Amino acid sequence: MPLSEVKDEIYFSMAITYQNMLNYPKAIEYFKLAINQNPTYEMAMEELSACFGITGKLQEGVIFYKVLIDKDPYSYAAWYNLGDVQCRLGNYEEALQAFDYCILIKDDYAPAYLDQAHVLAMLGHFEDAILKYKQTFEYYKPDAITYFNIAECYEKLEQMDDARTYYKKAVKILPDMAQAWYGIAITLEFEERWYEAIHYVRKAIEKDEHNSEFWLLLGDCEYNLNNIAEAGECYIKVVEEEPELIDGWLSYAHYLTETGNADEAIQITEKALFVSSRSSRFILSPNC
Repeated sequence: MPLSEVKDEIYFSMAITYQNMLNYPKAIEYFKLAINQNPTYEMAMEELSACFGITGKLQEGVIFYKVLIDKDPYSYAAWYNLGDVQCRLGNYEEALQAFDYCILIKDDYAPAYLDQAHVLAMLGHFEDAILKYKQTFEYYKPDAITYFNIAECYEKLEQMDDARTYYKKAVKILPDMAQAWYGIAITLEFEERWYEAIHYVRKAIEKDEHNSEFWLLLGDCEYNLNNIAEAGECYIKVVEEEPELIDGWLSYAHYLTETGNADEAIQITEKALFVSSRSSRFILSPNC
């Protein structure tokens, strides 16, 4: 086989080598050479976009893919990767448009539907996101993450029956998915079905016993069932293990107030205010 016919593979191999060496500028250089040699090289585009993200050269990625599209407006892979880098830049409307063009060219390209759904969800367009996620079912077998994402959208819409259905689909595929068990519990807590919520949040804790949000939900459920001692233990665990979680302090303070410990509740509230102000200063001045 003539060398000219395998140049793209040689360039790609060199790019991967540089990528493994963490020499991303050289990796970018050779991924570009591979794509220029073979403008349909989808895997090279995917790796190149990742390198643009790692090096913070996403704007360079936008320019590169736009030039590629000018040469071949029907390159679905170029449109998809343009959408990817636009999304990473936070240019969500531009990303949606690029994914639209990708789908127009190749209407069975599931990654474009998935990423479009992610963007729609980030923009708060939950109903549209659900439709996009479900469109992917025509082209690939949905995984636990897709079911979980759909469930989250339904939860945001406060359609808890549907949310619970999809969280359950997620854990059926991936039983160790703690966040999905927690999601089921959240939907039940929203409906004030405390006993059932406790069952599912304990399932989440079995999978990830160090997640303070799980313990906080368990505390809230126990409190609503008038299991006062159990609730207090949960709240104490939360504030001790994750003092930065403001909701934990506030729930604990409320618990103390309601159980006749007003003075201690005031002290806990002051601690919450201190933690909150310290966190705000850190956010504003990360180098201090």
